[in-house]
Amino acid sequence: MNTFKSFLSTKRGKIIAVCSGIGIILVLVLIFILMFSNKGYRSILVENVVGTTIIIGEKSSGEAYTGQRLFNGDDVTVKEASELILCIDNEKYLYAEENTHFTLEYASTKDSNKLKIVLDKGSELNELTQKLGPNDSYEVDTPNSTMSVKGTIFRVTHYKDTDGYAYTLLDVEEGVVLVRLKTINGEHNGIEKEFHAGESCLIRADENVSEFLRSKEGSEILTLDYLSLPEENVPRLIALIDRVEGNTIIDESSLDTLEDVNSEDDDKEDIKENSDKEEAGKESEEKESDKKESDKKESDKKESEKKEEAKKPAESSATSTNVNSESVNTDTSTPDSGSNSTADSSGSTPANNTPAETHTHSFSEWTIVTAPTCTTAGVKERVCSCGEKETASIEPTGHKWTTVTDSNPTCTSEGSKHDVCTVCGATANSVSIPMTEHTYITVIDLEPSCFVDGQKHEECSICHHIGSTSTTPKLGHHYVETNRVPGTDSNGNPGETITYTCDNPGCNASYNAFTIINP
Repeated sequence: MNTFKSFLSTKRGKIIAVCSGIGIILVLVLIFILMFSNKGYRSILVENVVGTTIIIGEKSSGEAYTGQRLFNGDDVTVKEASELILCIDNEKYLYAEENTHFTLEYASTKDSNKLKIVLDKGSELNELTQKLGPNDSYEVDTPNSTMSVKGTIFRVTHYKDTDGYAYTLLDVEEGVVLVRLKTINGEHNGIEKEFHAGESCLIRADENVSEFLRSKEGSEILTLDYLSLPEENVPRLIALIDRVEGNTIIDESSLDTLEDVNSEDDDKEDIKENSDKEEAGKESEEKESDKKESDKKESDKKESEKKEEAKKPAESSATSTNVNSESVNTDTSTPDSGSNSTADSSGSTPANNTPAETHTHSFSEWTIVTAPTCTTAGVKERVCSCGEKETASIEPTGHKWTTVTDSNPTCTSEGSKHDVCTVCGATANSVSIPMTEHTYITVIDLEPSCFVDGQKHEECSICHHIGSTSTTPKLGHHYVETNRVPGTDSNGNPGETITYTCDNPGCNASYNAFTIINP
């Protein structure tokens, strides 16, 4: 013990003791931070990217790359023939397909973590490998609905049709998804429903209404026969939209592509749910019934007008061949031939029993309904002479980038530049420009003299940065003859006394020398 105390009393012992104390304090502080800091969505990372994905955010903009970290408010666009996988806290995964656009919104507090994917185009799959905490949330928000989940795998596909409606298709692979309906103005209408594994739903909304489209059996829960539908998710959604009549998805292909998941094998719980649903939505159904009746009347009126137009040529032809027509009708008419009669719905009879020709669509040239932008698809349509319309999407044009210099570099600071889209003004790829080299000139600090070395240095003519310094060797005397005086030396020899003087600037050193002149 005395030895230890003696060691601590030394300078080395005191240093070791202080360092040990500081280390213990740092460890305790680190433990405290880990125990009491917010859990939060600590990381949203790009797990993998195929093709081109553009990310626009406050902290970084440009093409996505593996390992890149994303932040709240980041705008993500997955281009054509591209894919993106995001990993969230190593336990949640988002798989975005081509032509998909969404933004990230998340916030964390001490007691809750909330993440929202705001999807307005395309299709993405979500996989939560662990259940969320009691106050946590993970939502996918589309223009007409909000999907809230705990621990599940589900896919959300969104498309805006030319009829003005926004459509969202939800496919639940595992777990449970709670869907809350809202108009495209963002107002929830109070309608919500849970969907379980193997179930799907199709949602339609505009500025005034948001509703589940029902199967032919009248259920909001759909079971899709994927073998009879397009493999890609957006075309699959469009195929379902084409089968919508009123607020019901009809089966035009006779392949039973849509079935009510609540079959007769379901127990009393499903029956009770349907009963409660009918009671709660009685008023809504009455309104929907009135809407269907109005639609049917409008459809019958249009059909009648078409038939009237088709009847006019037939009547004209029948008038010119009246005698033959009457003869044919007399020979072929029988009391029970009503089911095989060729008479149309107006009571007139064509000149022969040849069935009407099948109409072949003859579409016009494509016309632009909604022009595409840099990041969103457009819509085009063409119309047949019969009134049938065909629509198709137009790929986004993509950004047209040009480089803009924000500040020019100098010899003391870097410059900066960024890319800007000449069409929509989006910015990306902000980078620095390296500093330029100094422009040096030589500056004389001290001229050399006969006795002292000179001094000089290199100096930048722009920023006056001092570069290298050097000396100039001293000059030494440079004597020249300046005067001659005749005379004799100490021995009486005749000659001249010559004076020599240094001609270097600022030096007046001189000396005399006697030169004998031979007679």
